[in-house]
Amino acid sequence: MKMKPVVTNIKVDELFNFTDKVVFITGAGGVGRICAKGFGLQKARIVLFDVKDEVCEKTCSELKGLGIEAAYVTGNIAEQKSVNAAVDEVVSKYGRIDILIHTAGVTKNKVCTEHTQEDVDFVIDINLKGTIYVNQAVARVMKKQNYGKIVDIGSVGGALSHMDVTMTYEASKAGVHAIVKSFANEMAPYNINVNAIAPFWINTPFISHQPKEYFEAVQRLTPFKRCLEAEELVGAAYYLASDASNFVTGQVLFVDGGYTSVHAMSMEELGLI
Repeated sequence: MKMKPVVTNIKVDELFNFTDKVVFITGAGGVGRICAKGFGLQKARIVLFDVKDEVCEKTCSELKGLGIEAAYVTGNIAEQKSVNAAVDEVVSKYGRIDILIHTAGVTKNKVCTEHTQEDVDFVIDINLKGTIYVNQAVARVMKKQNYGKIVDIGSVGGALSHMDVTMTYEASKAGVHAIVKSFANEMAPYNINVNAIAPFWINTPFISHQPKEYFEAVQRLTPFKRCLEAEELVGAAYYLASDASNFVTGQVLFVDGGYTSVHAMSMEELGLI
């Protein structure tokens, strides 16, 4: 059994040094785009993976305009061969993958009794199977390096039923949380940390089409009274991808404004104070 190397450095700029790290990010829009920008501005080398060429091209163009080294490979996260080929292409060009930020995901909003087999397959194939496939492919590379950081995106919906009409999404994200724990256990001997971030509702195109009443209802669920902005996930991603989290693995970090832990009645809202 190999022992995990000890990190004794306590200098912030060195703990969070991403210079020249090869960061493989699934999902070139939304959260993936923001994470790419964040790590890129810390001088990491960014490689995006998405099924849509045009999304990759747009994000890469934006990143390069900021002086960030960025490239992309296209493929289908739901197809194991496609994921393996994409990872092989990255390793062929860069020689390694230091960090995986896996943000690709979908949902299908329907009453639970109305989900068709096609609906279930669509969500499970991308969110659950896709997580397995990309973690497998990247972990094989990281095992050879004897180093790596894997950060998957889970959800508050993976811990509890956060709203109706999202049964398959919640099931898939609960699976992501379980996958993280299994991978963390088996990858620990290879100095690989595997963790997840479970966000609250994020103000991205994923939900931006919803009516005003939707956002008003969501905002009442957290003590902070608003949605999460994608930029607010980057700090959590930095932490889990850095030496600062050297002894952290198999964890799900909730970035949810207290949603999963704080359910206090507001005396002020009741007009009692």
